[in-house]
Amino acid sequence: ASPNLYRNFRQYTIKKMALVALVLFISIITSSAQKFSLSTNILELINFGTLNIEAEYALSQKLSADFKFQYNPWQFHTEKRGYFQNREQSYALGIKYWLWHINSGWFTGSNIQYSQYNRGGIIDSKTRQADDFGLSLSAGYAYMLTSRLNLLIGCSGWGGYEQYTIFSAPKCGDIVEHSYTWFLRLNEIMLQLTYIF
Repeated sequence: ASPNLYRNFRQYTIKKMALVALVLFISIITSSAQKFSLSTNILELINFGTLNIEAEYALSQKLSADFKFQYNPWQFHTEKRGYFQNREQSYALGIKYWLWHINSGWFTGSNIQYSQYNRGGIIDSKTRQADDFGLSLSAGYAYMLTSRLNLLIGCSGWGGYEQYTIFSAPKCGDIVEHSYTWFLRLNEIMLQLTYIF
């Protein structure tokens, strides 16, 4: 695929995701009780302080729509290791199917997702910067802790298309490689606290 075709497709898709997220947000703020929830993944917070939030809206007793946003702007430095980071911004829009009832019990889901990241200096000095676009599949279980608070445990994997550049170092590194590729990998392990409004 050509870089221009990939760039145009990505920009068009991000605009559509933003529009659907806006419609979902308007539905959320005008919704009745027990139809809207906000979540954060504790494991992502531990992952170099990645800020994350997921808004979910009940479409029916067994189906919900969700929008997820993750952001990590941090770069770290120590005398021994030098610079290292796991920077990212990620947007995902999708649905979950609940086997029993929304926000309770087993679920499976799917998301369309865009992610931009810059990761390096953690295992070795090389840094990978990439734009990913694809589809994720997830599954898990939500435990009801109280009538308003849940603990969700699950995982997701995703596949899609990636434009990437590899640098020799996390800061001011030379370009080692630049290319496009298809990918299939683990997306997220979830240990998620959910508050139901």
